[in-house]
Parts: sequence; C-alpha cells; structure tokens
Amino acid sequence: MPNQIQNTKSKKYFVIKPFDIHLSFVIWILAFLFVWPASAQTDLSSGYTLRSPGNDLEISVAPNAINRSLYVDLQEASSWPAIPVDKVLISKVYYYAFLPAAENRLDSPLALTASYPQDEERFKEIFVFDEPTGTWRHLTGGIDTTINKLSAQTARASSFVAMMADKLDRGEYLKQDINSPSILVADAGSGAILLERGSNIKRPIASLTKLMTVAVFLDNNPGWSKKIAMQKSDDTIPAKIYVKVGDKISTRDLFFATLAPSANNAAKALARSTGLASRTFVAEMNKKAKALGMVNTRFVEPTGLSAGNVSTAEDYLKLAQDLLKNNLVRQATTIKKYQLTLTRGKKTIKLALTNSNKILDSPFTITGSKTGYTTEAGRCLMIRAKNKDNREVIVITLGATAPGKQWTDMNALLAAALTDSAGYKLANE
Repeated sequence: MPNQIQNTKSKKYFVIKPFDIHLSFVIWILAFLFVWPASAQTDLSSGYTLRSPGNDLEISVAPNAINRSLYVDLQEASSWPAIPVDKVLISKVYYYAFLPAAENRLDSPLALTASYPQDEERFKEIFVFDEPTGTWRHLTGGIDTTINKLSAQTARASSFVAMMADKLDRGEYLKQDINSPSILVADAGSGAILLERGSNIKRPIASLTKLMTVAVFLDNNPGWSKKIAMQKSDDTIPAKIYVKVGDKISTRDLFFATLAPSANNAAKALARSTGLASRTFVAEMNKKAKALGMVNTRFVEPTGLSAGNVSTAEDYLKLAQDLLKNNLVRQATTIKKYQLTLTRGKKTIKLALTNSNKILDSPFTITGSKTGYTTEAGRCLMIRAKNKDNREVIVITLGATAPGKQWTDMNALLAAALTDSAGYKLANE
C-alpha cells in the first residue's frame, strides 16, 4: 500500500450541495466567485486533508504540491450516476471539489484513503465518475487488509467518488473456464487474495520447487564466478542443459539455467555448489519454508521431479513475494534467451538457452515467473505481472490436466486481474 501523505492541516467544509454533474466548468467558477463563502477558500501550500463526516474517506494534498489558494469541498451526495451493473456500493457516495482547475485537472494528484467494511471479502476499488464519457472509472491504488483501507490517487479536480465491490463472490467467476484446480490471484505488494479456488489444497508443485532451490542457494552463495564441474549424478530428464560430465560452469550460469529453461541438472549442480550435503540442502529448503510461514509445504529434493515436493498456492505466494524482491531472480525468470558459457577441457563452448515460459509475450509486463510440470503435479505456473497503471499481481495455478491449459488459464486470470474492462471478472462469463 502506498504511504499515506502526512498533512499539516486537516479541515472540513460542507458549505453547498453537490452540483448536477452536467453543469459546465464556467458555472462552477461563477459559483465559486459569487456563492461560496470566503471560509471555503484555503491556501494548500502547506498540505491539506478533507474528511467525510463519518471519517470513512480522506482526500489529501501533499505539502507544496499545490502552491495556490483553492476552493475546497467534500459532501455526501444526495444523488449520483447509475452504478455499473456488475458492481455494488460498499460506501456512501461523496462529491469533492478542489477548484478552479482547467479541464478539471490538477497539476499534482490528490491522495484518497477510504475505509471498507471489515466483513467485505469481494474485490473492491475506489471509483470516480468521468463526466465526459459518462462512466465510473476505478483508480489504481493499494489495499491494507490489516486496517481495512483502500488507497488511490487522482488528478481529477472534482468528481463523485465511492467504493464499489464485485457483485458476485470472487470464487463464482472461476467455476467454468479454468482447468487448473488450484488458482490464486493476489495483490503483489500486500498479498491480499483477490481471486482463489482450492488455494489451500496441498499438491505436488514440480519445477516450481526451483524457486526454493535458488532461495537456499542465495543464502549460501559461494560466489557468482565459482566454476562447478558437472557430475554424472546431475544428469536428469527431460528438462536439462546438454552438457558432459566434467564440463565446468559458473554458478551464475547455473542459476540462470535453473530458472529460465528450468534445467534439472543445473538445479542439482547449483545446490551442490553451496558445499552443503544433499540432506542438509533439503533441510535448509524446509527450514526456509517454515520461516516464511509455508505451513503446508515440504521438499524432498531440489528439482521438483519428486511428487514429494508439495505445497499450496497460498504457501507458494509467500515464497514468490519474498524471492521476487531479488533483482537477479526477476531477471532470470523473465529473460527470453540466455547464453551459457562452459569450459570443456581447453575449449570454451556457448549454449543458447530459451525460457520455458510462454507467457513472456503477454500484453502485460511480466516481472517474475516459474513453470513446472510432472505427471503427478500436472501443469503448474506462477506469474507476477503488472499493467500500464502499475497495478501488479501474482497469479499461481497448480494441477492443470489438459495440455496447454496452464497458458490459457494464466492468460484469462491476468486479463481478469489487469484489464480495466474486465475488473477481475473472467471475460467469458
């Protein structure tokens, strides 16, 4: 959740009734000049906050954001434009004004903070009414579930403002079109769950395991330039880098090979590079899982080939949130191509590696990913992505049974989470 602005002033003004939304900007100015009393005018240079009568909405101006006097007002509206058919109000509707402003735009954004009911579990956002298009538009922002507050920003100088939630419970949208039995969509920053189904069911996670492998490696990194000789015991199928016993590869290249093409032999060699015995390395994987609060997670080896590596979508979200703070992890999980360099005797050989993730060409910006597949686990996928408004989510799907469904499931969920018109509702429902 974005930091709330600390303002040096906090006042309320309730001096006139809201104007009809179809009045022109000129009439607004005339109203300010001839109707509004002088007490509604204020100098905003030192910061300012308007609060609703019930303290469920605050609209703030940062210090020095607006260095001039403006007329300000915040009132509960007695009438308002029709609410979208797929939304329901979960707050009062207010009308605010910071005027005059050319074309209803301020040079600096206003910060909005709104409180929502504690028992409201549906997806919710702050909306303002856009008069030129005659539609309600949601504002990009954050959520703090510990204090039941939404936050957002807008440069709109005056508007109706309200909180709305999806009419249907979030799980209702997921019953028909998603093949993956376990799904979870969460806000990337706060971890607030936006959509889910079966997210607490323990399942094998295949190569999603490798995120924990690299997490333990990072805790025991022997140095990025250390050369590791490949051993016969590293060889695995099907996903691997095609090397020979004795080939020497740097830990950095093994790191990228573990995450981008999800090479199992690279993961084994990367774990071995730490100097930890196999049992000790796996014990560290489980120890880290426990430290992250992954109570339904267990690892038995570092590749994900064993069905004994199990977790839930809820648990895996905690690992993804933690590990994707690392810049190199983000790079290695989102890079499309990578060139690995190995030493074979006196020869230097370069290998071209391709990321196993087919979502990297998404219309959204992919900021983290991991793929996984075994017969026992099904098709598993984790994606962190953001849209042009920088709304960022983490989506996890586990156990898809139909070939290719992990990709179509993910595309549908990303579209639901990050496309304005979809608003967390699946497009086909």
